[in-house]
Amino acid sequence: IQENFFVFLLLMFGVIVLAPIGIAIYAIQAKMKQESE
Repeated sequence: IQENFFVFLLLMFGVIVLAPIGIAIYAIQAKMKQESE
């Protein structure tokens, strides 16, 4: 049970870290697309 909780905690940490990075990459790509047009 403790191992599953650790994996869940790691997964949540990954989501918290990756979500802003994904949003930033999406925003940069959208900005570059607007500049190229």
